[in-house]
Amino acid sequence: MAATENGIKTAMATPARKFSIRTATPADVPRLASIGAAALIDDAFYNVLYPRRREFYDDYLHSWELKLQKGILSDIVYLAVETDITDESTGRSKKEIVGWAAWERMGTSAEAERIRAEGQGVLKRLEHRLLTLTNTYVSPLIRFVLRTPDDRSADAAALAKLEASHPAFLAEMFSGIYTEHWHVLMLAVDPKWQRNGIGQMLVRWGLERAQKEGVCVGLEASDPGAPMYLKLGFEEIGRFHTPKEGLHFPALGWRPRGTEGNDAVVG
Repeated sequence: MAATENGIKTAMATPARKFSIRTATPADVPRLASIGAAALIDDAFYNVLYPRRREFYDDYLHSWELKLQKGILSDIVYLAVETDITDESTGRSKKEIVGWAAWERMGTSAEAERIRAEGQGVLKRLEHRLLTLTNTYVSPLIRFVLRTPDDRSADAAALAKLEASHPAFLAEMFSGIYTEHWHVLMLAVDPKWQRNGIGQMLVRWGLERAQKEGVCVGLEASDPGAPMYLKLGFEEIGRFHTPKEGLHFPALGWRPRGTEGNDAVVG
């Protein structure tokens, strides 16, 4: 895998297919949402948060779109992996997004602040204000006029419990040497394109950034997804307990070379 000067453009090749990474844009939100919704349709965690997602799939998909609209205009780094496919209607080649990840630089150091400010440019701030205005005033009016119900796929109580407990878990689990770190908020690969190294490609982007900075990487993984991270050098550092009794997932951490056995805060 090769990287350009800005650390965003990377590419890797398989025997039959070439994939490339770029930063995602607001125009990509519908495609990112469709990938996320499909990739996690069978996930045990989403079975707790969105137990009726199959019955009310449109609501479930819309919740993905809303979260992505807000997130992609923040200082979070959204990456999209795309490849060339043939448009059957025209016979021409076109780019299609096949996977994506959301990375956030955590911490209070000057470097962390600089990276977040770099990701939140003037255009993003303007678009974020417009989106906030739309969601605050326009969208509720449309829902009222059309009598569109709230998300029927979700368990509101489970979502509220998660929202209340998750920040404290993150603060406790990713402390010490992990106080300054890059965090994988989400990684999703289109089910049709899985097992092509796309997930590893998205993770390696962050590992390279973290290694250059000398900081760690952290995330919470599903049990089926954990082996990929362990193969890339992560280790389990704790468990996140979901709103459902007995259902928990591993919190994983990765340390840059040269910090093994050192628990001092870096960054």
